Amino acid sequence: MSPLALPPMPPWAVAEAVVDDPGPGALLWGEEALLPVGASAARGRDLRQGRLAAHRALARLGAQPTALLAGDLGQPMWPSGFLGSIAHAGGVAIAVAATHEHSLGLGVDLETLDRVPSRRFEALVLTDTERAWIETTPSLRALHALLCFSAKESIYKAFSPGHPAPMDYQDVSLAPLSSGTLRAQWVASTRR
Repeated sequence: MSPLALPPMPPWAVAEAVVDDPGPGALLWGEEALLPVGASAARGRDLRQGRLAAHRALARLGAQPTALLAGDLGQPMWPSGFLGSIAHAGGVAIAVAATHEHSLGLGVDLETLDRVPSRRFEALVLTDTERAWIETTPSLRALHALLCFSAKESIYKAFSPGHPAPMDYQDVSLAPLSSGTLRAQWVASTRR
């Protein structure tokens, strides 16, 4: 497998990445190896990579090997006592995992930088505050829109398992900080 630099993780969580296609014969567990009906070859690669990364992360935490099946919304169903998140884009997959003892939720997302968000995409994903922020640097508009989308995807993945209602992109508002990070604030969406 090719190396991929992963950001530092807290001591109670692990991250694993897969950047090569493990192929249809990858060591997956039971039903996990079955592709969704109509899945493309690229989707199959993404699913294999994601599950392989998740298995590696869980193994590092001492979990027993088991199938990571998909829930009703396509989310991975983590083994009892563990939680995590999987993302894939551009031929790369990453999984983060932890035990319930140390975390209530984890979220991760990947986006390719060649994706140029449309104005329709921005209207769906960005709050008025976020749109005002990306307007301040037109040359970085696409990057900042993708950054907001990716941050929100990560937040939603982290909160979804215990959240009673589906979340909307407008439920979280992001603001840039001078440190180069984003501050997230939960807001009431008016779209429902």
